[in-house]
Amino acid sequence: MKQSLPGQHGVIGIRWNGRGVPSIRARHWDDACWGLGYAHGRDRRFQMEMQRRLASGRLSEVFSKLTIRADCFMRKLDLVGLCRRELELYRPEELAALEAYCAGVNFRAERPWAMRLLGMPLTQWTPLDCLLWVKMMAFGLAANWEQELLRGQLAATHPEALETWGAMTAPPGFPQVSGEPTRLRLQELRQEWELIQQSLPAGLTPAGPGSNAWAVAGRLTASGRPMLASDPHLAPKAPDSWYQAELIWPEGHVLGATMAGFPGVVIGQNRSLAWGATNSYIDVQDLFWEKADGNLQERWEEVGVRGFGKKRVLIQSTERGPLMVPVRDGYSLSLAWTGQQPGEFFRALFGLNFARDLSEARQAMRHWVAPSLCYVLADLENIGYQVVGHIPRRGKGSGLVPVPAWKEEFVWQGLLDFEEWPALTNPESGFVVCANHGLGPDLSWDFNSGIRAQRIEHLLAAQSDHDWRSFARIQMDIFSSPARRFADLCLKLTEFPHPWMIQDLRRWDGNMRADSRAALLAGCGLLCLTELALPDQWRGLFLGPDTHHPLLKRGGHLSRLQPWVLHWIENHPEQLTTVREALLQTYRRLEQRLGHPGSWNWGQLHGLRLPFGRWLPLDGDADTPNQGGFLCDRELPGAICLIGSFRFIAELGRPENCRTCHFPGQSGRWSSGHYGDGVEDWRSGRYTWLSAREATRAQDLGSNFIGNAEAFGVYAPGP
Repeated sequence: MKQSLPGQHGVIGIRWNGRGVPSIRARHWDDACWGLGYAHGRDRRFQMEMQRRLASGRLSEVFSKLTIRADCFMRKLDLVGLCRRELELYRPEELAALEAYCAGVNFRAERPWAMRLLGMPLTQWTPLDCLLWVKMMAFGLAANWEQELLRGQLAATHPEALETWGAMTAPPGFPQVSGEPTRLRLQELRQEWELIQQSLPAGLTPAGPGSNAWAVAGRLTASGRPMLASDPHLAPKAPDSWYQAELIWPEGHVLGATMAGFPGVVIGQNRSLAWGATNSYIDVQDLFWEKADGNLQERWEEVGVRGFGKKRVLIQSTERGPLMVPVRDGYSLSLAWTGQQPGEFFRALFGLNFARDLSEARQAMRHWVAPSLCYVLADLENIGYQVVGHIPRRGKGSGLVPVPAWKEEFVWQGLLDFEEWPALTNPESGFVVCANHGLGPDLSWDFNSGIRAQRIEHLLAAQSDHDWRSFARIQMDIFSSPARRFADLCLKLTEFPHPWMIQDLRRWDGNMRADSRAALLAGCGLLCLTELALPDQWRGLFLGPDTHHPLLKRGGHLSRLQPWVLHWIENHPEQLTTVREALLQTYRRLEQRLGHPGSWNWGQLHGLRLPFGRWLPLDGDADTPNQGGFLCDRELPGAICLIGSFRFIAELGRPENCRTCHFPGQSGRWSSGHYGDGVEDWRSGRYTWLSAREATRAQDLGSNFIGNAEAFGVYAPGP
């Protein structure tokens, strides 16, 4: 389908391919942003409105008392006030692009049926709204304060736990603000956050982010040109966070993944540069103990509550940030976050979209404040990565647990300079990999284990002629090193009551296939082993009652604990009795849940619940490149909470050749054929061209494609 629309600088042409992806042609960047705004408004208007209301603390105007807690929490952060201050920093050229985008969103806007059903008015989209969702994303991606909260509880109740958990060994003399009032304040904040998450409408509940991204130098590719891959991991939802688009104007050509609500390509490529993003997991948030000493700043907010008028809320804050709980017994907790500082996000993002090489990209990224990401980059000659976003310069504090604000040595000592942000260019290996693992000492306690990164590096090093097919195989890889290590431990057992379980694990290749019974045994057995390895008094704090902790989905405690548990048992052979008990528990739990073993497989527990009750079994686990992180459900693995919903593969110098997979589909309108048309291709790893300009021969589609070019909406260039 083609459309011609009026732009400020001339006619804007939009060609929609067979997947509902727009290719936007314009005579100026501003008009290209106008076209993107029109496409977002057409396909994702309800999603955008929900995001705006969440970020501004206005959900209760629609959902009444159900969301009051969430609204009050967001008012504490004051993202609206922060965005107003930030907009004042932008240059006229960035503001012009934002205004053009908003004009596109508002052009011939129709109120979606869901908004009519909920009685939500359709109001104009503004530059402030563009920035609001950026700030909301930045807060969600910076999950550190929740981990700090949990560790603070440990420090107050079981301080020895921090010395026992190898991945979180406390530094000598780490601060403890102990006593019953302290413990109660931490418990109060944790309970408040749990209730907020439970009250949010479907699709808005925060979930833990992760990602893979890598780049390979031209000497290791079949084409001789660098290549890049990126697959961000977020909570599965419909519609998801990503919106594919291609923008073409006389001075530029950029395509990839955008996000509904603001202009610019977040993950993608132009004619000479490609970029992929992962969450850096650098600690950019700290909780501070505050004494009520008369220096609190106060303001009142009015939260509209449907059917109940307005609720007045007192917001208290310090120079570090808002108080997260009311002052009681003379104490409270404040939240410091680098994202509370105004920045120039769109100057950085647009600069990245326009950059011609790594040097220009990094120059643009100096203006990036939040979110804290690790961008993998590749130009026609170079590869590398660059962490973006402000990083606090701590004094004596380490970010491990809440620290006392009244001790000057623990207060932030400013921010790191841009030159101190982690970066790498052209390593000897010929590739760079970022997968949420450690990027440098003293930057965080919350990096992931690095198992996904190790697997990706192994697969990249095994080949010297990479192409999009080898990259696709890596993105779809489902080998789980921890699960295989558990299976190897089981092979050391003798006289086990169910010998068929040992035989299954002996024959198993370590791949977490949905149809595999051995994968089920290994995945469930590793969970049971982790439980048994933890002392009883700590189990609830690390994994929660019935192995479920509300913070698990954010911090990935389970996948971070498992490598440590495996290493400990592998080096203590006398602990094989624990392995035996874990496998016996696995049998008992699975028999109770699934019945006769003859029909068991991993996909019975590991999958997604789609609309209308359909269950979608999926491969992988939290430690496979093809991410399938899960929550625990009644002592067994439960529904998946993390997936790589957008997979992107770029070949430098040929943006029209980039290939993608996208779950569940492009459109956010239930009535659209593109609401869920990407699910099966995404699950099977069938990639499509993003660009509508691609005219490559049909036989080049290869084994990872099905059908022909026309079936996937791959069009020849228009006039």
